Amino acid sequence: MRLDPLITRSPMTGAVRHVTEDLLREVYLAPAFAGFPLQEALTDRKAPWSESLSLAPLETTAAIEAALISVMRATGTLDHSALHPDMLPEGRARNHLTRLRDLWRDIGALPAPLGVYAHVLKSHAANVLEPLPMLDAKCAHADPVSYTHLTLPTIYSV
Repeated sequence: MRLDPLITRSPMTGAVRHVTEDLLREVYLAPAFAGFPLQEALTDRKAPWSESLSLAPLETTAAIEAALISVMRATGTLDHSALHPDMLPEGRARNHLTRLRDLWRDIGALPAPLGVYAHVLKSHAANVLEPLPMLDAKCAHADPVSYTHLTLPTIYSV
């Protein structure tokens, strides 16, 4: 999967290439991440979706996973502690966001490719095997994880 609109030019060969999960994994020596045990974490959990899960487990699990990934990507840091649902007024949105945050915290892992992105965000420029200078390709539709933080020059420059 490539991270649109991130494009880099190799300082050694001049080759222009899209930034992908595989490229980041290689350049930052990101560890292989174990599976994302969402299904196991959903069993016997009291949450707003519990009844739906018992009636339509596959569909509900898919909806929860999509919501959880959206929340993860929206943080920009890929850290559940960045979520503050208590700042929302009492209601359904606060309850759902709280449960999603708690689910993420309890799982203690990120799904692919977010685990690689989190590793990159926590890395220092000195640890990179190859600099990845970014070409200017701004996109107003990019989400916080794939643009705001990953395009900072300090992450890719040595």
